[in-house]
Amino acid sequence: MAKVIAVVSQKGGVGKTTTAANLGAAFAREGQNVLLLEVDPQGALAPCFGIDPTTIQHGLASVLQDHIEPRAAVIETSMAGVSLLPALAPHEDELELERCASAHTMHLREVVDALVPHYDVVIVDAPPTLGFLARMTLAAADSYLVPVQAEQFAYRTLDRLIDTVETIKKDFNPELTCEGLLITMVDLRTRMSVKVVNQLYENFGDKVLMSMVPRTVTLQDMPVKGKPTVVHAAASRGGKAYNDVAQEIMANQQKPAVDPMKDLNSNGSSEDELIESMLNHVGLTHVGLGHAEQIEEDTRPASAVVDQLLNEDRRHATQWENLETRDDQFRRGTDPKE
Repeated sequence: MAKVIAVVSQKGGVGKTTTAANLGAAFAREGQNVLLLEVDPQGALAPCFGIDPTTIQHGLASVLQDHIEPRAAVIETSMAGVSLLPALAPHEDELELERCASAHTMHLREVVDALVPHYDVVIVDAPPTLGFLARMTLAAADSYLVPVQAEQFAYRTLDRLIDTVETIKKDFNPELTCEGLLITMVDLRTRMSVKVVNQLYENFGDKVLMSMVPRTVTLQDMPVKGKPTVVHAAASRGGKAYNDVAQEIMANQQKPAVDPMKDLNSNGSSEDELIESMLNHVGLTHVGLGHAEQIEEDTRPASAVVDQLLNEDRRHATQWENLETRDDQFRRGTDPKE
């Protein structure tokens, strides 16, 4: 029986659809049969797999209105092991989805029950709201994954999302579990990213996935390439990050994730070691053992050492971004140095 994972966020622009598409592709590359179920009326999943939205014949709106059987609306993508049930066809209306969700919260659960015997994983891309569509999505899921952009606005929306989840668990889906909080668009050239990552680990502990997703241009190319980043740029930072996320989720968190902040604090570690551990887990820093030894012997104030680490990480992150930009320009034939 397939596991149904809802990708949810109240805030738009946090990498929700990017996460759904790349996780689906990463699971498929591991041999799993994946269904991407789109509830977001924006319909951004189809272009990520090279599908022209104007060619879609039927969407979830028709399924929920009982105009068509669920499997008849499923599209096979160009990637082996990945199928898509889009939210809307060109002739369907977003209001139809909203009406179905408001009238029957468990309707999507019935659709999912008809589909899960045919797949290993169902990933549901919810809209960036906490309205009827998001509630219907949570009522149909086994677990939920929350992309959280490494910025304060995204962090501040979590309380309302948690309240909504608790309401859904109480009224419709008591078995709903949290797959984790996934930190996205991490850019350690800014202190804000460092601050938000720190806050998430401190306040949510092992609910935060250890894998994090950096801000990178390769993740923005999916609609242009017609392929998820884990396929068209698997060796990029974005591709590697989402492969790591998929591996962590597939392990089903049998072993609780380690919270580096909590563990280091319990050992009485210094502020410098806390920052270094956080940067290492983000995967964008080249701070290593040599730096750790240097920190222990450093007599400067802790803030000065932290500033040094952040400045070095910003420099390395900038180098990576420049390399990815040059590579993209070269592939498009627009390299200014040619």
